[in-house]
Amino acid sequence: MALKNFVMRLSSQGQVTIPAEIRKAWGVSGGDLIVFDLDADCKVTVRGHHLKSADEIVGRFSSNGRIHSDDFDEELDEAMSDMAERIDTGANW
Repeated sequence: MALKNFVMRLSSQGQVTIPAEIRKAWGVSGGDLIVFDLDADCKVTVRGHHLKSADEIVGRFSSNGRIHSDDFDEELDEAMSDMAERIDTGANW
């Protein structure tokens, strides 16, 4: 049973606004992904997935504003490839 029920109106363009309380609980904001899983019984599971900003990614490889990892480009490419594969295959986040 749900702890809380939220009802939103679907716009003519197929959009809904996700309540702030849910966005906060998921840790998502504008530009992040919302993943919908549809099962065989037409039940939908919805969850948010925070996309790291460029600043968050660069921060992992820098100190004093300077990138110090030779592997940065390789790791960024791997992360982007992994995300593209997850989107293409519908894999769980």
